[in-house]
Amino acid sequence: MKRALFAAALASAALFAAAAAFAQDFRDGCLAGRGADKVRACNEALKTAPKDLALRRALARALMDVGDGIGGTGEYGAIAQDRPDDPQAWFDYGTALATDYRFAEAAVAIESALKLDPNHRDANKIAVLAYERAGRDAEAYAANLRLAGMGDAIGMYDVAESLLEGRGVKSDPPASVPWFRRAAEAGHFGAMAKLAKIYAEGLYGEKRDPALAAEWAKKAE
Repeated sequence: MKRALFAAALASAALFAAAAAFAQDFRDGCLAGRGADKVRACNEALKTAPKDLALRRALARALMDVGDGIGGTGEYGAIAQDRPDDPQAWFDYGTALATDYRFAEAAVAIESALKLDPNHRDANKIAVLAYERAGRDAEAYAANLRLAGMGDAIGMYDVAESLLEGRGVKSDPPASVPWFRRAAEAGHFGAMAKLAKIYAEGLYGEKRDPALAAEWAKKAE
């Protein structure tokens, strides 16, 4: 009897070890795999760990990667609903929606992220994209202002362009020049080229300055 019980215990332990090994294989495949194999691995891994955030995010990303935008955004949306106080969850959801060209919905999700973390740089960048595509230029301008305040060169350049063109804000070409300068000083090559043109032609209230124009043109090269 003792031998039988011992043998049964060994068999049970072996089965448990094998199951654990399979579970680890699925987890590894989910976190490090690619394509359809990654999707399958994630689904299998989540059967034993349905609340595992890393696995859920990996599945959502894998679904997006294989072209299943509905499935991917759905999983990111479910994560955001489960974690309403997590700005990263709302950012991921908004990004997935924008990737799926659902810009109006993306803007709503990104707004949730920004309410929780107004200085989330990447969320502000997605906000600009979503607002612009949704025709909400004033909000896009506000998001670019936030990015500019964080030292983002593209945000500075877009603020300048908005002031120049009157996009989301009243047109004020002279006010655009300092923003072009800030963007150029932060390394934005387009802003450097713009300053070269401004000083070469004396635009937007600036005096012609061939030397300064040449300096910015050289930097832009």
